[in-house]
Amino acid sequence: MEDIKSKARRRFLASMAAAGAMLPLLRVGIAGAADKPHLSPTADNAKALHYTEDAKSAKGDAAYKAGSHCGDCMFYQGGDAKWGGCALFPQNDVSHGGWCMSWTAKP
Repeated sequence: MEDIKSKARRRFLASMAAAGAMLPLLRVGIAGAADKPHLSPTADNAKALHYTEDAKSAKGDAAYKAGSHCGDCMFYQGGDAKWGGCALFPQNDVSHGGWCMSWTAKP
């Protein structure tokens, strides 16, 4: 009987150790889900794609299509959120109402 309890205790302690080892990975996942810094229109990568936080200010750009904005672009990953991820700027969040010259309508 003692042998069964010892095995159960060892299994329990091993599973707790494994769970403890996974904890840092869980924290990284939670931190990764946090908001990213907003993309600054003055950043080099933003300038290269003519990014602006307000699509209305892009009307003078030859690539601008009336009514287009990040929120209806296939690269925008923020749903209806005011700021969200963009496949073109993976380190930053972009403005839902923003625009860049890579704007592509959602399929």
